[in-house]
Amino acid sequence: MSYTPWRQVAAQHGVYATAGWMPEDIETLRPDWTEDRCLRFLQENEKYIVEAMVRDGWGAIEALLPTMKYEVQTTYDGQWSNEVGEPNVFGSEAEAEEAIAGLKALGDDWLEAEYRVEEVRS
Repeated sequence: MSYTPWRQVAAQHGVYATAGWMPEDIETLRPDWTEDRCLRFLQENEKYIVEAMVRDGWGAIEALLPTMKYEVQTTYDGQWSNEVGEPNVFGSEAEAEEAIAGLKALGDDWLEAEYRVEEVRS
């Protein structure tokens, strides 16, 4: 039988960024405790450790995710440009699409122009 690391098993099930604690981890902070005492600590406090890991994990995910913004682009002389004459950074794709509708409502060249929404990282 071959050994499969637990992180690999978790990844096979769509679970990433996993963490786990062993009695030896507790022993590094409490070298005077026995292995059984460290294990008992983990068993008695597992719920609180998991809650803290989930809370802090969400904080890490939020901090690491880029803030996505959206801008409207239109063609000018055959090139895409983000200069559409309005404030042009939106918090959602839907807001950018609304801005396009507003531009088209101006009629004339605005109505005939080609538009697209692009993600920009801030």
